[in-house]
Amino acid sequence: MVSMQYTVTQPKVRLDAFLAGQLSEISRTRIQKDIAKGCAQVNGAVVIEGKYSVRAGDVVEYEPETLKEDVFDSVRMLTVPR
Repeated sequence: MVSMQYTVTQPKVRLDAFLAGQLSEISRTRIQKDIAKGCAQVNGAVVIEGKYSVRAGDVVEYEPETLKEDVFDSVRMLTVPR
């Protein structure tokens, strides 16, 4: 599983917007779905609302469900004979 950790430097920002700013390769919509599935933590507590406000000094951990699916699909495409 891939887990990423970030420390917030902005005074106040929505969790989904913060993660979208950190991860340009994943859309904000996909991030919002992941957050709703419990894939994000703020200061060690699971957060399931993308509108949750994070503040400077908060530690955000994110384990993208979508990234795990994409990696699986990529590996499957590489290993399935044609």
